[in-house]
Amino acid sequence: MMNRPIHKRKCVLVFGYEGKNNKTEKQYFSHLSPSDSEFILKSFSTGVTDPRKMIASTKRKRARFDYRADEDKTYIFIDGDDDHDKMKLIESLRAKLKKHDKDITLIISNPCFELWFLNHFERFGHPLTKKHLFSTLNGFIPHYEKTMDVFQLTRKNMKKAIANSAFQLSLANDNPKTEVALLLTNKVIKEKQ
Repeated sequence: MMNRPIHKRKCVLVFGYEGKNNKTEKQYFSHLSPSDSEFILKSFSTGVTDPRKMIASTKRKRARFDYRADEDKTYIFIDGDDDHDKMKLIESLRAKLKKHDKDITLIISNPCFELWFLNHFERFGHPLTKKHLFSTLNGFIPHYEKTMDVFQLTRKNMKKAIANSAFQLSLANDNPKTEVALLLTNKVIKEKQ
């Protein structure tokens, strides 16, 4: 009798993005892959912007990938929108997830994900509105639009973006703040080879 090779199941790394047709984060992360070869990356738009509904939507959608909470990991990307009440809600949800859904991590960017792009060029420690963020980002990426793929324009400054993000997190303020760098520094993802 021939022995068949036993195929080990690859773990699932889920990225859930805010909104209905999210292209910004999807395009950016299409250039990255899991750092651990035991994981496969699955990503999708949650279809909603309310943080509570984003968590529920992600839980429903990830089930189609044979998701196992004891082996797999989920990251949900949420914009704070320069809204203090929304940030309080997100932190409350984060605390609940740490108790009941340890496989889910919220990745917050405030005011929005584009702060991660801006951090590749400049350091900000003072609060930013979306309007100010986008006008400043346009100085570095002319005619920036949410549908643009900016990975190649930003990749050479990745270390600077990580340092600028760490600086913002060290201030312990709600805004500006982006936790995207934690995925790179904690070796969750890496640039595709």
